[in-house]
Amino acid sequence: MTPACLYWLQDDGQSDLTALASALNGAEQQELATLQHQERQRSFVLSRTLLYRLVTIHTGCAVQDIRFMREESGRLALQHPSGWHLSLSHAKGLVAAMLATQSCGIDIEKSRRLDVQKVVTRYFSEAEKNALALRAPEENQGGFFRMWTLKEAGVKALQQGLAGNLSRLAFDVSAEEPRQLAGDCLQLWQQVRGDIFLAAAVAGTTPVAWSAEEIRQEHLTT
Repeated sequence: MTPACLYWLQDDGQSDLTALASALNGAEQQELATLQHQERQRSFVLSRTLLYRLVTIHTGCAVQDIRFMREESGRLALQHPSGWHLSLSHAKGLVAAMLATQSCGIDIEKSRRLDVQKVVTRYFSEAEKNALALRAPEENQGGFFRMWTLKEAGVKALQQGLAGNLSRLAFDVSAEEPRQLAGDCLQLWQQVRGDIFLAAAVAGTTPVAWSAEEIRQEHLTT
């Protein structure tokens, strides 16, 4: 079994993150200083803090020994401890992190008003379009975000860019557990909490032992 661990949190937007930011290393402090908007700064601090917690708990590596690096694509990777893959996702007021021993991807979204049909026309397969068309209007939005988060998580797990690859993956979300219809093989996990949609994928055919936990912001320093 491939272990895959997920943490996610909701930012209350009010907490002072000064203490969390001060715990970042020098390179992270420099990267934080380049961010112009407060929302992006908060997201950066929370995502790194969440990652440190995830890695220390599930690998046993001490915080001071953890090393991140940037791949040529710009994607964040775990340099030490070795043998692990990670993925991050940010949405407005939401952060999610994932750690697995195989290539993985995670996506988190909050339901919002957008031109669903425009996105569906461009990035969804015929089977997905037909499935959404059969849903009642009040269910269409939820179906869309379930498929969309799976697509983004899947593309990340396959280490492909979003452009030109989202349409290659297709999913069936008519049942509680999602099912892949097309694209390279993925192991899937998904959770819906009210208007929050969270999806994760691991590349390959090996069964996955999933664990997922919502972390309370006030507990990050404990």
